[in-house]
Amino acid sequence: MTRPLLALLGLPLLLCACQDQGARAQTAALQAQVDRLQEEVRALQAAQAEQARALPTNLRQVTEQAAAQNCANSLTRELESFRENSLDQRYPTAAQLVLPPPAPISA
Repeated sequence: MTRPLLALLGLPLLLCACQDQGARAQTAALQAQVDRLQEEVRALQAAQAEQARALPTNLRQVTEQAAAQNCANSLTRELESFRENSLDQRYPTAAQLVLPPPAPISA
């Protein structure tokens, strides 16, 4: 009776050992997938951080270009308005113009 009892008790141990190997293989595969995904996340975060660092420079550059264009347009309107209102249809001299002070240069 002991032998069948031992065989009966040994069977679950064998099944557990087989299941452990399968679970270990699945765990290893899942861990490899998690590692790959974490690496992708790190790469995406690094790319996003690089874009965030470049963005203020681009915004500053766009803002400065827009301000320069607005200034040029305003000067053109002022010059044309002076020419249209002058008796001899001439542009103003530098002394006749009132220009705003130059903007500080940002580094």
